Amino acid sequence: MTGEEVLYRIATRASELEERDVEELPPLADRLDPDALVSLVDAGVRRIEFRYLDYVVVIVDGDVRLRETDECPVSARDRHARREGSVSRPGDDE
Repeated sequence: MTGEEVLYRIATRASELEERDVEELPPLADRLDPDALVSLVDAGVRRIEFRYLDYVVVIVDGDVRLRETDECPVSARDRHARREGSVSRPGDDE
């Protein structure tokens, strides 16, 4: 898998987990240098790990996985529901 394909997979997987369009997500470039990531993947670096949104992105031999960080116990579905106004937060009824 090329570095460009890895960038695409990160964006699409984050979009799925966040239940938002890719264009609505913060740019990956706000978190790291995409060109450097592409270079690392294309150079054959076996494992790369970094945080993006509320996830730890782990790339192992081109396989991309996103997992929620322990510091962010609210699920993507809950965050989406809150954005849509369908979940109340503690103190909302006060």
